[in-house]
Amino acid sequence: MPKNLFLVKIGGSIITHTEKQNSPNVQAIDRIIGELKKLPKDSTLVVGHGSGSFAHVPAHKYKTHLGIINKDSRLGASITQDAAANLNRIVVQRMLKQGINAVSFPPSGSAIAKKGRIVSWNLGPLRLALENGFVPVVYGDVVTDKEQGVGIASTEEVFTFISSKLHPRKIVLATDVDGLLDKDPKIYSDAVLIKKVDARSIRRLLAYAKGSKKVDVTGGMHTKLLLLFNLVKKSRATGYIINGSKKGVLQNLLLGKAVVGTKVLP
Repeated sequence: MPKNLFLVKIGGSIITHTEKQNSPNVQAIDRIIGELKKLPKDSTLVVGHGSGSFAHVPAHKYKTHLGIINKDSRLGASITQDAAANLNRIVVQRMLKQGINAVSFPPSGSAIAKKGRIVSWNLGPLRLALENGFVPVVYGDVVTDKEQGVGIASTEEVFTFISSKLHPRKIVLATDVDGLLDKDPKIYSDAVLIKKVDARSIRRLLAYAKGSKKVDVTGGMHTKLLLLFNLVKKSRATGYIINGSKKGVLQNLLLGKAVVGTKVLP
């Protein structure tokens, strides 16, 4: 069993320029990787990332999340899978440049879903990679689907399956906002950060988490919060939603320091 396992998801809005298709934000990717390197020596890490301006655009165009629905669905799924893989290769290559032993684990290679929820995935190779000192890198991906033919498993869904098998200690969603707020902070300057979510407050707080205005077929903050809460509930880990676009926030969290963000408890 991997010791002190951290699952860290880097949002696509951080590592890509969302206003331009297939445009990586290399400066942000490199900064985030530098912060990941600060992980304590006695811990292990699985990194996940979103698709940003890469896979979300063709996925939306071809409605890949709905499955095989017309004559273009198969081509659209292939284009979407290729776009997601292209961003993953960029992330892995940048990690290698900074000396991290990163290994890509694409869900499309072996995961099977049912209506977008992963129901089968052999994590033996990923577990062994962790035990041998590698850093697995996963991402939201097109997967084969028992009911739809194909579907999209978000990075949060990928983390949900991994956590059910590997039982991480912390699960981190690094977004482009400070955490869960009572209104959109990019529109309202008086938005208030919600510092803690637990079983007693989850239903009320989900009302605050509205869908993303960007092209995002895996859902906005509402979906992310719900998946993260269910994830920590099942794994007994502690979840965090933080602002990964701010320098040092992710690094300090990994080091156990207090940071601005939302803590999600089971």
